[in-house]
Amino acid sequence: MRFMNWDPFRELEDLRRVTDRLLGMGARPCYTRRLEYPPLDVLEDENGFVVIASLPGMSKDQIHISLLGQTMTIEGERPADNGENHRYLRRERGYGKFQRTVEFQTQVQSDKVEARYQDGVLSISVPKAESAKPKQIDVAVEE
Repeated sequence: MRFMNWDPFRELEDLRRVTDRLLGMGARPCYTRRLEYPPLDVLEDENGFVVIASLPGMSKDQIHISLLGQTMTIEGERPADNGENHRYLRRERGYGKFQRTVEFQTQVQSDKVEARYQDGVLSISVPKAESAKPKQIDVAVEE
């Protein structure tokens, strides 16, 4: 038995495509669902978290990171490419202001957060507070 997820947006896109073909509307912009930007990966281990964001084509000066309590915010603005002397047939790369927020479920050490940006990938290391790390408890043996 095979299960498939129903995607109403895909069905609407199929309907639009068929209608355009019937009416002879030719090439039209492709409308896709908007995904959160920038896409993030959040990893966790016993010592802390790593947040990885894809931000190709931006400079580090266009990216701002803040941490308040257990909430980290990544924000910035990606300038629009106006496509001078060209007409867009498809435009999927995002531009404009963006903001993503990550809320950590444990206390973190805000003074030890490190961020690196290389080849369009932002990597942020957020260490857990000592009180949030697992503790090894030795068992005493009574004789």
